[in-house]
Amino acid sequence: MAVAQAAVRQGQLRWSDQSTRPAAALQATDFTLDVTDVTYPFKAPLTFTGALGVQGSSLSFKGQATDRAAEVNLSAKALALQLAAPYLAQTLEPALTGQINGEMAVQWQAPAGDAAKAGATGITLGAGPLALEQLALQQGKTTLASVGKLALDGLKLNLDTRTVDIARLGITQPKATVERTPDGRWMVERWLKAAPAASPASATTAAAPAWRVRLGELAVDEGSVAFADRAQPRPVALNLSALSLQARNLALDGSKPESLNLSTRVAAGRGNAGKLDYRGTLTPQPFATQGRLEASRLPLHALDGYLADQFAIELLRADVGFRGQVAMSQSPRGTTLRVSGDAAIDELRANSTAAATPKTAEQVGEELLAWKSLGLRGLSVALAPNTAPRVEVKETSLADFYARITINENGRINLSDIAKSPAEVNNTPAAAAQPPQRRHPPIPWPRPAARRPHPHSPRPTRWRRWWCSAR
Repeated sequence: MAVAQAAVRQGQLRWSDQSTRPAAALQATDFTLDVTDVTYPFKAPLTFTGALGVQGSSLSFKGQATDRAAEVNLSAKALALQLAAPYLAQTLEPALTGQINGEMAVQWQAPAGDAAKAGATGITLGAGPLALEQLALQQGKTTLASVGKLALDGLKLNLDTRTVDIARLGITQPKATVERTPDGRWMVERWLKAAPAASPASATTAAAPAWRVRLGELAVDEGSVAFADRAQPRPVALNLSALSLQARNLALDGSKPESLNLSTRVAAGRGNAGKLDYRGTLTPQPFATQGRLEASRLPLHALDGYLADQFAIELLRADVGFRGQVAMSQSPRGTTLRVSGDAAIDELRANSTAAATPKTAEQVGEELLAWKSLGLRGLSVALAPNTAPRVEVKETSLADFYARITINENGRINLSDIAKSPAEVNNTPAAAAQPPQRRHPPIPWPRPAARRPHPHSPRPTRWRRWWCSAR
């Protein structure tokens, strides 16, 4: 059989799939197709070109094929992701919107020999340049996450070898709210629908190899992230803005250090944002990074909820700065960390959250520590598995210092109880279920009648506006 040329004009295609909920229904119009050089048995590949419109989007294609191999190149213009909504709804609760513009490709080579026996598909997917624009994950009228533009270039995905190679991935204006509810569930858990129960895998089925992903260049610009963790005794909230990330030659299984640059602004609520800039290298497997870190006025108090397990204080304000070198690595033995540089903790204000004795219970929630600035020049920190931490400071300066110091009836200074004991740490979740009340909370024992204080009762000692320097 031989056909020199075949053509289709003004065609219509309808697609209906009742297996999804909701059911999928698509209609393509203005379908055109041109096929040339058709022979059977195949003496040479047939060639084809075509185009169609799909509900306001357009898709054109061209390629060639035989009974043993095929290649299709597709060009999409304003192809709406909403067309795939019935299929995405099988796994996603929110709706995904956006559009695709660019080039895609599908290659097929009929498997032979052992590959055919193993069930190989022979399919390779490609893309680039390709742009996904105005991406948004929406729950009703609420936008959960969005990306202004995601640009791909040089994508090659082999289904049989389970490899993904990307020459360049650019992400512009990503926005997301990362949150955990009081019941401990992250937002992603609420986004994903429960998967149907899978049938037991055959004992003779070999485990599939892990996917290998290689990325030549990654660029993230103008990102913003709102982080909220309400599962802590005291909720944690942090905002990242002007997020920028550049990385080169990344591989999930890579063992060589590659370039990594990260910068962002960090704020707690509506307060002034601090700055963070890191320039160094990253090794994915095993994880390791080293480079230069410059940070100024980072709001440590935004993470106060995570400190409640270890410290008997409520951190109202603390701006942290650092300039120096950082090196961190992980191994089966544990984490190794080396830090060297100059650090500062400014505008610190902290209240007490625990009483050492019944006589000091009324001081819970009162100001405990405060200072204008604490400078640590020549700071060196070394942490290693099975080794005691080593901390060295060449010069320390402290300005405008205040501390409420109480010596209880047992002769113990309250400041020595800032770090919780192991027993207190184990009991923290139950004890911290209620946030500390400031200024004279109720105490569980009867309050004595008003009387003049005993001369030996513990009294807070106040020192203000101190400045000191140590070398």
